[in-house]
Amino acid sequence: MRLLSFVLCFMFLSVSVWAQQEELDSLQQLLHKQADDTSKVNTLNELSYVYYQTAVYDSELYYAQQALNLSQKLNWKRGMAVSLKNIGSACDDMGNNSDALYYYGRALNIFSSIDDKSGVSACYNNMGLVYRTIGNFSEALKNHYASLKIKEAIGDRNGIALSYNNIGVVLNAQKNYAEAIKNHLAALEIRKALGNKRGIASSYGNMGNVYQAQGNYAEALKNYEQTLKIEEEIGNKVGMTTALNNMGAAYYELGDYEQALQHNTDALRIAEEAGDLSSIAASSINTGNVLVKLKQPQAASEWLQKALEIGKEIGEVEVIKNSYEGLSQADSALGKYNDALQHYKMFISYRDSLINEENTLKTVQLQMQYEYDKKDAIARAVQEKKDEVTRQEVQKQKLLRNSFIAGFALMLALAAVSYRSYVRKREDNLLIEKQKLLVEEKNKEITQSLNYARHIQAAVLPNHSNINALLKNYFILYLPKDIVSGDFYSVLQNNGRVIVAAADCTGHGVAGAFMSMIGTSLINQLVNEKNITTPAVILDELNEGIINALKQRQGFSNDGMDIALICLDHQKKQLQFAGANRPLWLFRNHELLVVKPDKYPIGGMQVAHTTQFTNHVIELQTGDSCYLFSDGFADQFGGEQGKKLMSKRFKEYLMVMQHLPMDKQKEQLEQLFHSWKGACEQVDDVLVVGIKI
Repeated sequence: MRLLSFVLCFMFLSVSVWAQQEELDSLQQLLHKQADDTSKVNTLNELSYVYYQTAVYDSELYYAQQALNLSQKLNWKRGMAVSLKNIGSACDDMGNNSDALYYYGRALNIFSSIDDKSGVSACYNNMGLVYRTIGNFSEALKNHYASLKIKEAIGDRNGIALSYNNIGVVLNAQKNYAEAIKNHLAALEIRKALGNKRGIASSYGNMGNVYQAQGNYAEALKNYEQTLKIEEEIGNKVGMTTALNNMGAAYYELGDYEQALQHNTDALRIAEEAGDLSSIAASSINTGNVLVKLKQPQAASEWLQKALEIGKEIGEVEVIKNSYEGLSQADSALGKYNDALQHYKMFISYRDSLINEENTLKTVQLQMQYEYDKKDAIARAVQEKKDEVTRQEVQKQKLLRNSFIAGFALMLALAAVSYRSYVRKREDNLLIEKQKLLVEEKNKEITQSLNYARHIQAAVLPNHSNINALLKNYFILYLPKDIVSGDFYSVLQNNGRVIVAAADCTGHGVAGAFMSMIGTSLINQLVNEKNITTPAVILDELNEGIINALKQRQGFSNDGMDIALICLDHQKKQLQFAGANRPLWLFRNHELLVVKPDKYPIGGMQVAHTTQFTNHVIELQTGDSCYLFSDGFADQFGGEQGKKLMSKRFKEYLMVMQHLPMDKQKEQLEQLFHSWKGACEQVDDVLVVGIKI
């Protein structure tokens, strides 16, 4: 029976491959005959889609890019949108998640501009899949619900089923099993009615995943067998690989390790033929876990390490998490207890990043919003009946009014009894009220003074119209803790060079604001009057100016500031940097370069130091992103446990949003900051300056 099953599988695969090759040949012949018009754009996009079906992702990307180039030449918006969506799909297939989101976002904007609802829905769906891959479940659900809403409006039943399916997958990952099954059953019912075999197979497989997660392995195997049977019929390699992997995992949980290993081996063979990295990683994890049980820990470790490397390459958080869990067990079996502990810690870290209270809350909110929108239409339909009930309520109100009159009379009687006590207390209350008014007046005066000081400080800071003329693509996130701020920024021009500084003065509020005024004045004087543009020299002179202005050598003050300062020469494409306790972060091609500052401040306790500040010179490339900032963002307390946000998480935020324009980066950073802070008090002034080259 096993041999027959394999032969049938081979026959269906051969027929499917032959049919797809025939379609490719037909499209290639048509392509060579076509002129450079919209029909050729469609043919190029069709070729891209066929290569997606055959898992030849480099060809999928190539033809989508060719389609984009031609549609841009023709200025055909719909062709551009479809091409961008296909490029995003190819990036997604090759594990390049940030680029996939970037291209899907561009496609979404064009589909929206031409009112192509189907295209908009497809982009939302694909973006949801990418967010699910990187473990951002709240964003995944947000996009899938947006896609579902459009599909329902246009009556796309296949699309509705697909959205239910994808929502169910995310809910399963969040361990919301009841809602996950509910969504998968809804998808299965629609797909059966439409005769969509590929969709039916997917629904059975996803329900099997939910049952497996619940520990119901017998029910899971029934669903996986249904999936495998259909995938063999239609010759879907990726689907066959997934089904075999899932069956192997179920047999593993049932303790049938030989069957588990056989299914994993079959899955790995098909996945390698298709070049499907995600399935190869899943097969490798399952094989490693089985080999641990079969007392072959060294071989298991090699398989799990392979899976980990693939997971990191394609950015799939679930693969990374499961690889670390398996490696901890293999290391333990090998007696490598330190390695086992480290791998287990990494597993816990990735597991907790996928399932946390914030994601769960956002999931519930999204589900409630969707249900609300659905029920709102029904609520409007029954409004007339409610109006009738309201008219009946008016009669009841009359009775209540009469009761109120009687109650009011009783209240007057009680008031008379209480009046004497009131008179006695009135004088005391008047005194308290006078004191309260006095305090309020003083507070009002102080607040007015601070608001006036804020206007003065804002006038000293650079005008945004001037900044726009000097920096074309930038943002400045400026969030004072109090009304006035101890952080300040400068943007100046001298001799064709642009000087940008981000400073953090000692303290915040009024004390910090005074220091910021002194710092701003000195920097303006050094650049505009003394024509100094070298960052290290500016910091040396600024240090001396602060010491002299505050008479610090005589011991009058220990105040100072930390600062990061750059000089941009756009003509030479060169950047110079010097820093006093504040670094420069530069992102290039999704990699971070940290330029470290000198470890002493401007002014303050280091009046006796004679070391000059270091001047760093960096050759720039188009697309580089530079960031200067105070410590307020990273030092903010919040999150689930009330801990600091920290520089590591700050770097991760910036890394994820590198594909976004600078104004969108500012919006995202501000939202992330307030989300992290939550109900906690802001601990310091916040300043972040971002510049795209």
